[in-house]
Amino acid sequence: MWLAMVALFLITLGGLALTYTYERTKIPFIFRIAMGHVIGEVLFSVLLFMVASIFGFSKTTILFSLSIIVLLSLLFFRDDLRYSLKSDLSGVHKSFKDLEPGLICNAAFYSLLLIAMYFFFRRAMIEGSDGIFTGVGHNVGDLPLHLGIIFAFTDGGEFPPSNPSFTYTKLTYPFMSDLVAASMIKLGASASDALLAQNLYLIFSVILLVEYFTFSQLKSRAMGKVSVLILLFCGGLGFFEFFRDYWNDGRSIPEFLWHLEKDYTIRAEGLRWGNSLTTLFITQRSFLLGFPLALILLSHVWKFYSAERTNFRENAWKHVLMGILAGCLPLVHVHTLLVLFVVCAVLFIFSLERYKEWFLFGIAVTVIALPELIWSMTGSATSMRRFIEPFFGWDKGNSNFFIFWLKNLGLFIPLLFVGIFLAFKKENQKLLRFYAPFFICFLIGNTLKLAPWQWDNIKVLIYWFTGSIPFVVMVLFEMWKNWKMRALAALCFVTLIFSGALDVWRIMSGQTSYQLFGADAVKVAKMIKAQTPPKAVFLNAPTYNSAVVLTGRQSLMRYTGHLESYGIDFSQRERDIREIYKGGRSADVLLAKYGINYVIISPEEWGNLDIVNEGYFSKFPLIARSGAYKVYEVSRP
Repeated sequence: MWLAMVALFLITLGGLALTYTYERTKIPFIFRIAMGHVIGEVLFSVLLFMVASIFGFSKTTILFSLSIIVLLSLLFFRDDLRYSLKSDLSGVHKSFKDLEPGLICNAAFYSLLLIAMYFFFRRAMIEGSDGIFTGVGHNVGDLPLHLGIIFAFTDGGEFPPSNPSFTYTKLTYPFMSDLVAASMIKLGASASDALLAQNLYLIFSVILLVEYFTFSQLKSRAMGKVSVLILLFCGGLGFFEFFRDYWNDGRSIPEFLWHLEKDYTIRAEGLRWGNSLTTLFITQRSFLLGFPLALILLSHVWKFYSAERTNFRENAWKHVLMGILAGCLPLVHVHTLLVLFVVCAVLFIFSLERYKEWFLFGIAVTVIALPELIWSMTGSATSMRRFIEPFFGWDKGNSNFFIFWLKNLGLFIPLLFVGIFLAFKKENQKLLRFYAPFFICFLIGNTLKLAPWQWDNIKVLIYWFTGSIPFVVMVLFEMWKNWKMRALAALCFVTLIFSGALDVWRIMSGQTSYQLFGADAVKVAKMIKAQTPPKAVFLNAPTYNSAVVLTGRQSLMRYTGHLESYGIDFSQRERDIREIYKGGRSADVLLAKYGINYVIISPEEWGNLDIVNEGYFSKFPLIARSGAYKVYEVSRP
């Protein structure tokens, strides 16, 4: 893990230097560190992708790309940048030396959150002698997906790899965060250590950048910190069910809290919002990188839009750099690019007089993003027609629209309306106009389906939620100013985070554990890597946890749920896979048709297919076996 931590620190150092070239105003140094890490990781991943596409994915190309990012720190040889850095470091040193109250409060806040995030994210992937587990129920399908992509980078035979879940097609899933993790593994870190280190760096960046996002609008770091807590521990009214369960259980509160049996923010019906940590940040790895990048870009847009005056020449480099970073979003997180487009389009209408700045930013985005979009769409098996269609109410099912949102977010929306009213009363027109595109994102997320699985609209709705938080926090602090209303303000705040905190606690305290790959699956995966060529094509049942996931080899097809959510038509392949496992003459033809080299027969095949004719495959050489796992080489008799 320490190797991965050091590599990520060097990435942060290069990105930090860049922040001084575009952000000349005085901001807290810790915010610069968060910006620096996200910028450094994005640039490192894109640079590595380009270099490895030409020279291959190896330690050499990784170290070369890393050295380029580290060389950005040479910018500190510029007198003005070095002076700014020294000034920031001197300020930090003085605060520590004088033990300023603000420093102590900030240190305590960040330390407690970072400790909590460590215990939370260490449950993302757990490696042990009895296999590979995850402590997050929502991660059962997502972790194998990302491991399949990561190992396709580290152990596959080509770069960029084909889609490991649907071979012979392009991998168009935004994979930059997985590419960074793969580079850490290639440098010697274990998979679980690489994921943990990267997750901690990114979630800490999220914490700081959410605070900065609110701070830039409301000029209060205290409000920013409350914003962080609302985002990380968001949830609806599920805590009412918690109290009911406790009342019926009979155990003491401590004993009950250590043995929670279910989630209180999401379930099949009624509660669908979930909690940002348990359903997004730990499961959606591309979002974990795309979201903090979006916060940097949105904060830039706010400062540019809200400024009384702007100097085009002085800010030109800043707009170009922000545009370049935004242009990386097709490979980082596509839904974030959509949100950024909506925000910029609306604010452009509100500030036509600054068309030069908008034009410069737009050109930079287009120059970088357009080639990435063309590359992603060429040769992709994804059908874009399955992504956008009318669909009212997001994931409400048969629930009443208004009751659904009240149940899922509790007092958040009522407080939001009060906050908007306060902004009107204070005539804060810029803040209200800045919020307008976020509200449009809410409308889009509730009227259109932006992915084959409608729940994925959360990737857009979460930005509406984030953009709404400053208004909610503003109301809470207005209430707090009146000592008669402090109890009510505290109660409102607790209702906003109680359900989410329960779900986060359930995971970080180790109450849940789900086996993804047993010991035999891990053993046979090692045999496969040792005895088969990297470009081998495997046949396995269409499940998420085939042992082939751990090998970096391609599967003819994996989990149908993932493929369906990406708009891939897998029906014919699924039928053919079932036909092959039945054996017989048609199996011979299909094996040759798809160029399959190896077939695995394991508990996943026995449990997910109607018929597995093992007698048919016994005519082929058995090249690996561990327990109930067998691998046959079918490319030779």
